[in-house]
Amino acid sequence: MELIRNGDDIARENRIQRAKTVDEICGRNCFPYPSDRECGFHFPNNGIWMPRIATQTLSAENILKSIKESLLEKEGISRKNRRSLSNTKNLKTLFSESKSKESIFSELQDNLPISDEITKNQFIERFLAGSISPRALNKELQRWITDPVYFFDFWYVFSNKNNHLEEMVEGPFTKLKLAIDELIIKKKQHNEAVSKYKKAYREFKKTHFASGRKNTPDLNGKVSKHQGINQFEFSEYDFNKHLKGINYINCYIKALIDEKIIPNDSDFGDLMHLYQHDQVDLIRIDKRMHNIFSECKYIATNKLVKRRTDLLAKITEAHSNK
Repeated sequence: MELIRNGDDIARENRIQRAKTVDEICGRNCFPYPSDRECGFHFPNNGIWMPRIATQTLSAENILKSIKESLLEKEGISRKNRRSLSNTKNLKTLFSESKSKESIFSELQDNLPISDEITKNQFIERFLAGSISPRALNKELQRWITDPVYFFDFWYVFSNKNNHLEEMVEGPFTKLKLAIDELIIKKKQHNEAVSKYKKAYREFKKTHFASGRKNTPDLNGKVSKHQGINQFEFSEYDFNKHLKGINYINCYIKALIDEKIIPNDSDFGDLMHLYQHDQVDLIRIDKRMHNIFSECKYIATNKLVKRRTDLLAKITEAHSNK
């Protein structure tokens, strides 16, 4: 997950090298994306390390569907010809004869994450001409979901554009990000309200109780205190409604609410790593995240490795215990 974060060109070569290392170590062994694990996919997942929804979006079938929709929108097609478009051969023929062919094809490339290599070698044009099969086109379109090196170069091409890859890759956690942002805003608003309350309280005491008594009596003559006014209540949220096995995120959100940490862009990569906590022997996370999850009731904390230098010894120990 660290590989898919956007970066400048200075870091590009370093990240490509990291992608090669991932590929050399893992080969065709990958844990499924959270949304795919929900659907029953499991390790080694045929080397697919990206969400399988990408195979539906980037497919010969979907390209034909997009072309059909564009033709219906741009061309004055008769009802008879509309029905004939359900036939793939007729659809390809009509597209090749269309006056809008170039604009349709340009829009197709703008709306789908298609690599420069696919464009350069005219894979889509060759498919539409019938010279290569749907399977051959799909292999090229979907190559990035099993090849981290290819994906990484691909990601850089789109990093400064409308990044359709980002929508596919980060989609499952987008709602979570928004929920956390909302919680942070609410906490900030709460703090501001507490600050205003305390200021008004101090002014009230100064004006009406100049004698300087520490506690302010209420109308019944009892002692009024505002203990607990600083607390921001956090009730654990049932994240399992959205994705099974992610209640551990409550521990992260609690740390945010208690202001033990400031959110970082890299946190979501770590949170996605931790999603596989029940499937692995060890998980390497940095000191900051380790401080949060070492006391998390949803995770077997003996799996967490804080220092990179401890990793080899931990791996050796884990294997010797099997």
